[in-house]
Amino acid sequence: MAQIKCIKWIKAPKAEVYSYLLDPQNLNYLLRKYIDVELVNAAPSLAMGSEYTFKMSRYHFVQKVKIKFTEVQPGYKVSYKQTFGLFKKWKHTQLFEEKEGGTLVTDFIELSMPFGFFGLLLDDLFIVKDMKRIIESRLEQAALHFSEKSEEES
Repeated sequence: MAQIKCIKWIKAPKAEVYSYLLDPQNLNYLLRKYIDVELVNAAPSLAMGSEYTFKMSRYHFVQKVKIKFTEVQPGYKVSYKQTFGLFKKWKHTQLFEEKEGGTLVTDFIELSMPFGFFGLLLDDLFIVKDMKRIIESRLEQAALHFSEKSEEES
């Protein structure tokens, strides 16, 4: 099993960053550099046990992905796992901390591919680096959103 950790400081209040990053309607914007995302359905509110379904496409490969939230501490921490999709295992935990007039976001991901030894090889050679780049880009897009929002208000 591979692990990824990404950290980004975003110049915005913690409650706003939390809400923005966890709004499933924003996922296509946040991932657009790498993955096209279509929200199929989402629970009416975010809570432990909430489930979301997406259609994600990359390199003309379309995959249905379902996630289920396993921990929700509003404004501070969320964890979810993939219940259907490409990965054998995908667990994503996000932490939100007030820091220096903004929000420090920390993403922890545990993932593994199916396909036994071949999947492990894919993890090592390609998947982990690619997923880290995608998560870092997602956080950059969020920071850009709040930066642009701040400029508009000035």
